[in-house]
Amino acid sequence: MDSERLKLVSRLEAHYRSQGWPVECAEDGTVRASGPGGVTWLGAVVVPEDLTSEAFRERLVELSSRRMPGGAELSPRSPGD
Repeated sequence: MDSERLKLVSRLEAHYRSQGWPVECAEDGTVRASGPGGVTWLGAVVVPEDLTSEAFRERLVELSSRRMPGGAELSPRSPGD
């Protein structure tokens, strides 16, 4: 992982920890935090070169279709998605 990406992952972890949430770095490169109500937040670092990558677009679609543990609700999305 390049230094810019590592720095951003570290900042994302620090943000979640500052909320008092337990944090883990998953094998898929996401940072996961257990927040209120049992919701697991998935954070993904994005650097400029990601925006032109077809593989990155596919990754975002895959991440957005994940269900919460137990096959329940889809991960939260912004209104209009």
